Amino acid sequence: MKVFQIRFPILLILSFSLLGSSILVPNSSAQDAQIPNWIKNTAGWWATDAISETEFLNAIEFLVNVGIIQITSSSSTISNQQEVPDWIKNTAGWWATDAISETEFVNSIQFLIKQGIISLEKTGCGEDVDKDRNNIPDEIENLPNLIGMTDTALSKAITTFSDKDWSNCKIPPNMAYYIFNNIDLTDADLSNTNLFMAQFSQSDLTRTNFSNSILHGSVFIYSTIVDANFQNTDFSLEPYEKPFVHFSITIKNMEQYTVQFNCDFIPCFYYPLDTPEKTDEINTLLFGEKKIPLNLKYIKQINDLSDIRFVYRVVSNFSFNDIINTNFQNSDLSNVSFRNNYLKNLDFSASDISKSLFIHSKIENAIIKDQTYLNSPYVRLIQNNDEKLYVYPKILIETSDSKINKSHTVKLLKTIDEPPIYFSMGMLVDENKLYVANTDDHEIHIYDKNTFELISDFSSPIQYTCETTNGYVPPTNCPYQSRNLPTSLSIIDKNIFVLYGFANDIQIFDQSGNFVKTFGTYGKNQGEFDGAFDLVSSENELFVLDSGNSRIQIFDPMGEYLREFSVNIDEKTDLIFADLEIYDKKLFVVESTNSSILQFNFNGDLMKRITLSDNPLPGSIIDISFNGEYFIIADQKMHKISIYDPSGNFLLSFGNYGQLFGQFDAPQDVVFDGEKIFVSDGYNHRLQIFDLIR
Repeated sequence: MKVFQIRFPILLILSFSLLGSSILVPNSSAQDAQIPNWIKNTAGWWATDAISETEFLNAIEFLVNVGIIQITSSSSTISNQQEVPDWIKNTAGWWATDAISETEFVNSIQFLIKQGIISLEKTGCGEDVDKDRNNIPDEIENLPNLIGMTDTALSKAITTFSDKDWSNCKIPPNMAYYIFNNIDLTDADLSNTNLFMAQFSQSDLTRTNFSNSILHGSVFIYSTIVDANFQNTDFSLEPYEKPFVHFSITIKNMEQYTVQFNCDFIPCFYYPLDTPEKTDEINTLLFGEKKIPLNLKYIKQINDLSDIRFVYRVVSNFSFNDIINTNFQNSDLSNVSFRNNYLKNLDFSASDISKSLFIHSKIENAIIKDQTYLNSPYVRLIQNNDEKLYVYPKILIETSDSKINKSHTVKLLKTIDEPPIYFSMGMLVDENKLYVANTDDHEIHIYDKNTFELISDFSSPIQYTCETTNGYVPPTNCPYQSRNLPTSLSIIDKNIFVLYGFANDIQIFDQSGNFVKTFGTYGKNQGEFDGAFDLVSSENELFVLDSGNSRIQIFDPMGEYLREFSVNIDEKTDLIFADLEIYDKKLFVVESTNSSILQFNFNGDLMKRITLSDNPLPGSIIDISFNGEYFIIADQKMHKISIYDPSGNFLLSFGNYGQLFGQFDAPQDVVFDGEKIFVSDGYNHRLQIFDLIR
């Protein structure tokens, strides 16, 4: 006589007797989600004696655990126990070949439970670890929240738990940063739990429920993961959640370096793994000899001699595990790394595995990226390079004119945020290309303005060696004047003119990024600059807004000085000239202090002062774009984009402070090509591209 026991992570003992019945029913909330294909394959294999009854019943247990099939019951015990009838095996085979429906197959499983062939048993958290009997292990009931804790405080906290039996227990909702080593979590409930940067090593995760949990940056290593439930689990930080880690390198001499690593989250750390293989020079410098980071993914390198920096992304990692019959349905597994695992009976077709990696794995009956691996003893690499697809939110506009509200719509088309754009102060649309001054990364990026694909990038060959300086390390003695920080760019005769505003220097490059020449220096004389952060071009002339000297200087295509004129028409000393725009042989200068726009002709004659009707805050307007129909204005203090008619009358605005899609944190630059609005979203380290529909 065969009796099969299944332990379910629920609070009631499920049973059958003369006084009550156990009823197996489809989960109405999961009716749209079909039973995974590997379950049907398992039924077919059992019907042909390719696998044992135990393996088949484990698959049925999976259906109950993940809620595809639910069970209701009374409170007495199962008494009937007998062999699995042949007709059940025949039914499984018919279902596997689509001869019968899923409903008929489910009815046969109901028979197994009613006859007691499957015994349903539930035991709670052990009394030795849960003395107050609330189903939570006593020693983790009142743990401190480690999120935001300083490194010093973290070093004093107990963060690692080893050699525990927490089977059938409920785990508290915030276990971020905690380490579980050799923990029996069989049938444990970790659903709806924040497990940010948590680690599970050498642990038993059989039938463990992680559904609806946050597992950003989590690590699973040397563990048994069988019949576990990761349904609706979020493994991946979004770029706006700033998942990036920076390793800043300062060269002391040819043989001595210092390394600082910093994150946008606190505490800032990662999980290293010892490896028998020799690591390369850079990897050894960053992580130590024969060590690799488990939950970091390389993104890019910045090679400016004033800022040598490596950027990584926090990712989740599964390494050296047995992962069998486990549910990843509707999970966000983007950027997750699977290394050296045994994978069996897994279906990732309903999961987001964009940018994920499967390496050095043994795979049996798994669906990965629309491909089924039935028996693959060794898979060296499966790399998914698909971009993650987003459904962007509806953009709400603010306007006092109901006609504008009906006739104008703003739609978010795309964000460019990975690799991050570190505080771009200047952009340019020319023909079908978008040129971006990635200011704090010392680079120029060139994108296809329609597909938003990166075409190429380049940086200046003129280097200034000093102690590494960026926004992620403490202040150094490296002056701005010695750093390549591009702030604006323009094009004349296919040459790219890049203004390095902090260094008061303009450099010329060809379309391939090859350096041509440089001109300009700090000063007040002709051809010298003081705080020149913006430039534009027209008719083979380059116009430079020399803000500190309250003037516009004009140069020819070779950088030779031609003429200049003052923009300080009020002859005041406290004015801020924030931006320069050009349209139809007219120059528009943003006088940010008074929230107005000064219009000049090419000879420097003032044509008009345009006052904005809604009176933005002094110093709030940081950048404008004008196409003859609209002024599009970046408001850095109110964190929004505003649109005005050519006379300065307010039409509409969109955006507010925040990190989510469609929100802004001090927008720095805006470009309008007549259809799309390109916004440099300053401290959110990204570009957001909108469609203006009217």
